[in-house]
Amino acid sequence: MTTPDSDPPDLIAAARGRNFPFTVNGRPFSIDDDDPSGRDLRAAARLDPASAWILIQIRDRGATSLGLDDKITLRKGETAVFRAFESDRLFSFTLVERGWEWGAETILESELRQYGEVPDDYDIVQDKAHDEVIERGSAISLTDKGAEQFITRPTPPREVTIRVNGRKRTVPAGLITYETVVGLAFPDAVPNPDVIYTVGFRHGGAAHPEGSLVAGQSVEVREGMIFVATPTNRS
Repeated sequence: MTTPDSDPPDLIAAARGRNFPFTVNGRPFSIDDDDPSGRDLRAAARLDPASAWILIQIRDRGATSLGLDDKITLRKGETAVFRAFESDRLFSFTLVERGWEWGAETILESELRQYGEVPDDYDIVQDKAHDEVIERGSAISLTDKGAEQFITRPTPPREVTIRVNGRKRTVPAGLITYETVVGLAFPDAVPNPDVIYTVGFRHGGAAHPEGSLVAGQSVEVREGMIFVATPTNRS
């Protein structure tokens, strides 16, 4: 059984004489017919036997399987993009409400980002109960429960600006601890076991828009969040 990776070196040169270029798994091919079937494309790409291969067309920020007898229209000046999988199983999901079909149990985050035209400053999120952000460069399992739908959202900033006792401070995005807030409020304070601090905050996220912190606690910090730390002598 031959694959696109086993084609002879003169394949690219031979393809130049044809009219309608396309790629399969990143390798260039071409065909004379502007209305080929899935079987014709598999034959031109030397996917043999044709019935053993799933052929996926990448287009419109989605991916659709092309059956043996399905036909597509190729246009001069455009290069159609396909992925081929030696498989008989098809996986379906959506990315930002666009349908996808895939011929493997996993898809690389980089492929989903590239073919789905997801901007680099956006995260891909698996839209399930845990709202899981897909790690950059990872492989995404399409067999997991909840892997039927993906969305995108802006990547959170790495740093945010807050106010502590009226002064602007830039801190890493994520959780900020009671101890960090106290240190920002009183950077020159000398440790004193007779002094305790009351820490309050407001303009937080939806889960904790306002509240207070005690030693050992933390809260997710948001842009523009306000903290007030007050020292108190133990009685």
